Amino acid sequence: MPSSAELLNQILTRSGLDRRDGHPLYRYRVTVDELEALRESLRASIERYSDLMTQEDYAAFCLFASEWFRRACETMSGFRQNHLMRRSIGISIMSLRPCKLTSFDG
Repeated sequence: MPSSAELLNQILTRSGLDRRDGHPLYRYRVTVDELEALRESLRASIERYSDLMTQEDYAAFCLFASEWFRRACETMSGFRQNHLMRRSIGISIMSLRPCKLTSFDG
């Protein structure tokens, strides 16, 4: 299974966008396969360490959550979306440690 860093690099390469150019997350146009790979990578980190461990994990979480919400908004509305997104990767948002998400250097 690819790591969060490998997945992020693949998505960046495919999208043709730079890491810190200020583009909104939706511009990365995550595919269905990439979304599932991000989900599995995050789930594996959480199962192994009970948390997200690296800056790349946190960046992958932001990209995953952004794409998950974009897709979910097409079919659902309201409060339950956040709960369903967190449950889909097996994490409580309250357990995430604060970090500087803009420091991903890949």
